[in-house]
Amino acid sequence: MTKLSTILLAATALACPTTAFAQSQAPEDVTGEQTETGAADNSGDIVVTAMRRETRLQDTPLAVSAIGAENLETRGVNGLTDLSTGSVPGMNFVPFAGTPSIIGISARGINVVDPTQGTQEMAVPIYIDGVPLGRGQGLGLDLIDPERIEFLRGPQGQLFGRNAEAGAVQFVSRRPSGELGVDASLQIGSYGLDRERLRVDLPEFAGIRLQASLIHSKHNAYTRNVPKGVYSQQADYGLLDSFGYRIAVEFSPVDNLRFNYVYDNADIDDSQPYLVWVPVDIVGRPPFSPQPAGFDYPSRVNSPIFNEIFNTRSSGHALTIQYDATANLTFKSITSYRKASRHGSSTLGDALVAGGSSTGIVRSNAREDVEQNQWYQEVQAIGSWDRLDVTIGGTYFKEKVDDERRSYLTGPGFNAPALGLSASLRNCVGLERCLTARSEQNATSTSYGIYGQASYRPFDRLELTAGIRYSDDSKVAERTYIQPLALPPYLESSPSGALPPIRRFDAKRWDPAFSVKYDLTSDINAYVRYATAYRAGGTNVRSSIFAAYKEEEIETWEVGLKSQFLDRRVTFNLALYHNRMKGLQTSIQEAPSTNPSLTATVNRITPTKTKGVEAELFIRPTDNLTLSAGYSLISTPKWVEFDNPLTAAVDVARFYTTQAPRHSGNFAADYETGQLPMGKLALHLDYAWATGHWSTGGGILVSTMGPNYVRPAAKTNMLNGRISLKDIPAGAINAEVAVFGKNLLKDTNYTYGFDGAASGGGFGAYLNAPRTFGVEFRVKY
Repeated sequence: MTKLSTILLAATALACPTTAFAQSQAPEDVTGEQTETGAADNSGDIVVTAMRRETRLQDTPLAVSAIGAENLETRGVNGLTDLSTGSVPGMNFVPFAGTPSIIGISARGINVVDPTQGTQEMAVPIYIDGVPLGRGQGLGLDLIDPERIEFLRGPQGQLFGRNAEAGAVQFVSRRPSGELGVDASLQIGSYGLDRERLRVDLPEFAGIRLQASLIHSKHNAYTRNVPKGVYSQQADYGLLDSFGYRIAVEFSPVDNLRFNYVYDNADIDDSQPYLVWVPVDIVGRPPFSPQPAGFDYPSRVNSPIFNEIFNTRSSGHALTIQYDATANLTFKSITSYRKASRHGSSTLGDALVAGGSSTGIVRSNAREDVEQNQWYQEVQAIGSWDRLDVTIGGTYFKEKVDDERRSYLTGPGFNAPALGLSASLRNCVGLERCLTARSEQNATSTSYGIYGQASYRPFDRLELTAGIRYSDDSKVAERTYIQPLALPPYLESSPSGALPPIRRFDAKRWDPAFSVKYDLTSDINAYVRYATAYRAGGTNVRSSIFAAYKEEEIETWEVGLKSQFLDRRVTFNLALYHNRMKGLQTSIQEAPSTNPSLTATVNRITPTKTKGVEAELFIRPTDNLTLSAGYSLISTPKWVEFDNPLTAAVDVARFYTTQAPRHSGNFAADYETGQLPMGKLALHLDYAWATGHWSTGGGILVSTMGPNYVRPAAKTNMLNGRISLKDIPAGAINAEVAVFGKNLLKDTNYTYGFDGAASGGGFGAYLNAPRTFGVEFRVKY
């Protein structure tokens, strides 16, 4: 048992006198009344803030799902990386290059392939208690103390601003209860799992409520890399060690005025999972496997290459002030300062030099050093009257990012006689790492927004909603260093080569949205929604010329049905949508056959259209049993072919639609007995699935693809389970013991992969986490 585990148990014992068990209070809405939280099954009167005000989920005229804190615990969702594709209809959560500290989120087939770039925007922004997170770095960190997570699908540009073209994800944190309470848990399991959580609420005094939370999560590597000592940074594959804490203070000097201050801090060390290599068949090029083939992580490898641990940190201050001027009108201010960083490198597949291959004795290594900080300010006026709801607000966002990139070649091929090396790499012989590329750049973004939305009910069954947002965005990106043109190896002390001009992005635009909702009955309503949004442009840090690109725009029509039957024991929600995108941001390779690591982002000229269906079903046949299911259909072009604007006109490139499984879905079952002498027995199973889809766009030359070429596709086949004995009577303490398993089917499909076909017939892939088991002990007071 770790020292932190001992501290948790001691703190629990000291804070639990023999008094009655105190339940945590439900969160309050803007009027101060108690409301229900986002729950496991989306049934009942779940309250969400998708409209920037608290509304009942079933009355909200857009596609939104919510998972409450209890269900997050039951499903073992400690962070977004624990959500498999299919878990939320229409949404994908993919760890970039396999590492859990950075994640790419897509919705309805709209995504960003490389979320590590400090100059590229996300298509689905993340909000924590109303504050947007500007970068992908740190999004995979464990959730410290969530009350619920809300998943909004479709353009949300009116209320959530720039980049919310595909949707948005909102974390709503647990507020201080104002009553003495402790919630502590300990998990231990396979691969050395050691995870501790602690939350302490103090009694309210002088109008002040205090809450402190912490979390520590650690597991050993999935694949050991031994023996050590070949390189100074020869890390094992797939290890994790993270720690985070959160402090929340709520102060109400008078009944209608509330101050909420929150500080959170997280620190994570992790390494990429082992990269498996999947052979593919290309006419004229027999498949080969420079790394152990097969869809399974080896338990132990001898991989004498430079492989570094990533360190990712994030922290933030947030102050929310809420003033209830009248029973109908509330003013709110959100002020935040956040920063995030990520340092480390990952070793990829074979080095692809001059179209040749080193057949496994030389690997490419990519290092990133990203530092980001941001200021955010938002003011809101929220009014609610008998037939009219109005929200008016303004936002200010300021971000600065420093982004450094280094590319290395590493591996035993640099030892004499240097087999398989091209002439351009002969000077790398004898080097531990051979620096082949280096660039440094920074970007500053400034964004202003003014928005308004009103919902009017001319009569009881009809609701008309109109919203609009004005955005004024600007971004300045500057490259400050680039390696001069020469043969590697390069030196860190080398003077910079010729620098490209400063790149600028500016956009001023209006984005409207309209919806019509009609209540067929008190429990059934239908809506039609039209909305637009956009993702800001930027500059590709992997481009040799630091190429800039413009914004991406979307226009969506959505038709939805929300219904409940049989005394709200059955809930069925359905959404059908049609997207039309202009200026789709596409990353392409500058020179696929000579240097595949160089890419640029361009805007497609031809509009792209997608359409789809999303459905959710929740059934509670008895008070003890809950069943749920979800389904998503995404219809997109399989690929798009067009002339590569960076090369000759005959160099036609094929770009696959990414993160868009045609079919995906989920199923979950929860059964809980009544109170037994030893407590309540609870059983849980959840299953997520997705048909084959691509994680990266490719860009491989059509001429290299024979008629038998098959590009490996990512899939999902994930089953998780949990058995717990909860509400164990122990005086003033409420206890729980649980046994859980993840990936019970031992699924070995990959979550992220990239082509290596330009060098002769392979596909690099990172797999989902292997099958794991564990036991959890939890006490609450």
